[in-house]
Amino acid sequence: MSKSQRQKGLRNENRIKDMHHEIGIEAQRVSAPYKPGADLAIKVAGKNLRGEVKARREASGWKTIKNWIKNADCLFLVEDRQPPLVVLRWETYRSLVSQKDNDDGPPNNVHAMSDDFPTGAAT
Repeated sequence: MSKSQRQKGLRNENRIKDMHHEIGIEAQRVSAPYKPGADLAIKVAGKNLRGEVKARREASGWKTIKNWIKNADCLFLVEDRQPPLVVLRWETYRSLVSQKDNDDGPPNNVHAMSDDFPTGAAT
């Protein structure tokens, strides 16, 4: 990995870390060159999350994902016999995890949303 590639990775990891700080979420870089594992440690609602940051100039690998998500808030990628992967837009993620009082996130009583969705077991 070249020096410029390492610098690009560092810039993007710091950018994502800073975006978390801006919304009141504790996040820190935990990656190091050639070290396997997550890039970020993120603490959300008392839970420790590991975050991986990927950045591409062209992002051609994400064209299909961007086409699938279109105007939706989230995308569920389902592979046979595997738990789904969930892709969230930053604004959706931010509204779910933000600790800032002035955030345009969900109402404090998130359970009120259940009135909008049918209840009952899925069959």
